[in-house]
Amino acid sequence: MNKKGRNKFIIALEIILLIIGIVYFIGSIVFIDTNKIFHAVNSFLIVAIIVLFIMDDLEKSKVLYKILFILAIIFLIAANVLNYFNLFEKKEIVIEDLTALSMNEALDWASLNNIVIEQSYEYSDNVPEFGIISQNVIPGTPLKEVTTVKLVISLGPNYDKSVIIPDLSGMTLDDLLETKNELFLNNVVINYEINSEFPKNTIISQSIKGQYTRNTKITFTLSLGSETTPVEMIDLKNMTLFDATLWLKENGINYKLTYEFDENINRNYIISQDTLEGTTVDSNSTVNLIVSKGKSIIVPNLLSMTSDEVVKWIIANNLKIEFSDTYDVSAPLGSIISANYNENDEVEVGTVVKIVTSKGQLKMPEFNSLSEFRKWASNYNINYSEEYQMNESVSKGSIINFSVKAGDVIDINASITVYVSNGAPVTVPNFYGMSSSSITSTCNSYGLNCTFYQYGYTDKASGIAVVQNIKAGSTVISGTYVSIGLSKGVAQTFTVRINQSSIQSCVGNATCTINYLKQLFASSYPGVTINYLEKTSSTFDFAGNIHESSPIKDGSTVTQGKTYEIWITKS
Repeated sequence: MNKKGRNKFIIALEIILLIIGIVYFIGSIVFIDTNKIFHAVNSFLIVAIIVLFIMDDLEKSKVLYKILFILAIIFLIAANVLNYFNLFEKKEIVIEDLTALSMNEALDWASLNNIVIEQSYEYSDNVPEFGIISQNVIPGTPLKEVTTVKLVISLGPNYDKSVIIPDLSGMTLDDLLETKNELFLNNVVINYEINSEFPKNTIISQSIKGQYTRNTKITFTLSLGSETTPVEMIDLKNMTLFDATLWLKENGINYKLTYEFDENINRNYIISQDTLEGTTVDSNSTVNLIVSKGKSIIVPNLLSMTSDEVVKWIIANNLKIEFSDTYDVSAPLGSIISANYNENDEVEVGTVVKIVTSKGQLKMPEFNSLSEFRKWASNYNINYSEEYQMNESVSKGSIINFSVKAGDVIDINASITVYVSNGAPVTVPNFYGMSSSSITSTCNSYGLNCTFYQYGYTDKASGIAVVQNIKAGSTVISGTYVSIGLSKGVAQTFTVRINQSSIQSCVGNATCTINYLKQLFASSYPGVTINYLEKTSSTFDFAGNIHESSPIKDGSTVTQGKTYEIWITKS
């Protein structure tokens, strides 16, 4: 190729490069979102350099050639400097929108980026089970600003939620199934019966309606029409148990269920049937169905796994999980302490696995009051006992000390003893011979609570203390109740005077005489207790007289505080 041909070939290559540079420049402006300015300037410099080379090849002037050559070198240096800074520019990593990921994908992303995932669980009608409902960090936040992301994970629909179940009587099977799906009813039983009054698949009745939880059992009875007719058996394999049995019921066909594990068929789906597809069946037929329990799941050693590993295993095996946590003396924060299934246990799909994780060590705080300690112990399910001691330096009801020191690690399975002050000890004084007013004053000064009662007649004047229930000199706590018996006074002795004429009117009626004597003794001989007995007399013919052998009669003496008997003749 001669020199002229080579120049044309070079110019052609330069024109191709120019076109590529122009496309790059336009693309950097229209399509590129990150580092837009860099790409735009860089592509412009490339286009400018190519243009200069083309002009250089076309221009014959040596002066202009040198100018163009210098400009090309400057543009090349600028392009390389720009590339140099872009080469060492570290692209900033940001928090992703984890709600668009599966739970396992989110855990993998967090592990890769050294992010701690904190999980909480909520029911959701809109997000499938184990789907991510929300995250507490806004997507796009620089990763360097974040160490922990809190995710709210879906537990699926809350079947304990109350819903209004409408009256579907007279409606169709399709209406029933639509309502079941809309309300997330998961305990629906559909039965059929022959009924000539309702068309087939019309709802005749339902067991409940109104406000109930979604998992409340509700039974619908639908019409088979006036009679059943033979039908050709369909293939029920891979249908849900609900749909398969519904088809059989809808055609008046009996069925029996057997459950087996199956590695390929999902839980509560039909594995097989004993009646072949196309076989004619009717109300006298019975179809045996094998229902899948799902794959047999062998439980690993959950105690050796992390919480994230357990969650991944749960999701992968279509199980359910319940997390709880507690403080533990030896288990590190976040580690698994216990599980409701052991290694090598066999479980089904949908089984609830309960995991207890460690909240780390619980340390004994300091408390300002007994009530504060009680509240803390209740919140953390701490066993404790209270022992009360007399203490001259600590006020009554205040804490003296604990069986563990502040800052000590607490074993939540052990018990803490709190020693509580009963205040300074009080020595009970001798109240014997004191009046009630003096006793009250003394009790108040000692911090005692004194109560009084009438003891009886003694050798002391009325209102004077003669006994106390706590011995003088005893040591008690402030506020102790002391019961004190007061004398009714010195007992008097009376001579009984029963006027025979006064009871003459009661002759023949023992009750009349007794009532009269009760009034007499109450007014004339107070404090004397009399028991009245009716006895047969050999002397008196009529009831109501004082018996000839009565222990107390006219002229007898009685003393206050003592009990006597009077005998009354009876007929």
